[in-house]
Amino acid sequence: MVDRAVAHRYAEAFVNELERARGASDSRSHTLEAGLEELGAVAGVYTGSKDLQRFLGSPEIGLEEKEQLLNRLWSDAVCREMMALLHLLLKWDRMEHLPVILEQARAVAEERQGILRGYAITAHPISSAETELLAQAIGKALNKRVLLERQVDRSLIGGIRVAVGSKLLDGSVRTHLDEIREQLKAAKVNS
Repeated sequence: MVDRAVAHRYAEAFVNELERARGASDSRSHTLEAGLEELGAVAGVYTGSKDLQRFLGSPEIGLEEKEQLLNRLWSDAVCREMMALLHLLLKWDRMEHLPVILEQARAVAEERQGILRGYAITAHPISSAETELLAQAIGKALNKRVLLERQVDRSLIGGIRVAVGSKLLDGSVRTHLDEIREQLKAAKVNS
């Protein structure tokens, strides 16, 4: 089972190393964007290969053999920071964290760039232009660049629900009806 908090710490350390190495003249270091692309490629190979997962996760195979395989697979193809992350994950038996580390590393990088991702959830589809106008308005209020993904949830009846970061803006008809229902239940009726 993948612990998201642990994955976040690895992701943050990976992003820190990529940012630190950005100014270095080492040809084996990459920009943040290139490092994230490499992490995505490696995570894709790992998640796409059950044999690789079994080999790297096997308690019967020694750490040295596993490290040799990692080196053969990626040492000439990825940056120094990526290899360091892979060896660290292997050492602490956390290779299965790779996909979540990728997700978290992208989120850390976007946060540092002032970008927030979120969802615009509506009862009926909205256009890209409407989504972009909504993202701009929310971004202006939060002083961030907001990127919204559209989702449709027919149970909302109408209105919109926007989730950005830890904030939820709920203007859906369904929520308003639920609030009215609770107010009516709480109201005392005089007879």
